[in-house]
Amino acid sequence: MTITIHLAACAAVGLSAPILSLASSRPVPGDVALVIAPPWIAREAIVAAAGGHPVGPSSMPLGLLAQSDSPDFADNLRSAGAWFVADGRPVALLCGVST
Repeated sequence: MTITIHLAACAAVGLSAPILSLASSRPVPGDVALVIAPPWIAREAIVAAAGGHPVGPSSMPLGLLAQSDSPDFADNLRSAGAWFVADGRPVALLCGVST
């Protein structure tokens, strides 16, 4: 029983590391941002209201890659309805998006 709990704890820590590193990174103005928004709001509308434009694939269920030169882009996205905004460069690299 103890070994099962220990293995589960190790797995949880190992799996949470990439998520925590992504969550702690703010987007750089002018670079790609990862925008996570509720499914009942059009992500493109949130990005447009924040003064940006979508880049890359548009088929992500809750997310969108977006870009703007505004230094307040991340804050504007949150004000427009985004749940979460992070540095989108790692996701853009995985998706083959070049900006």
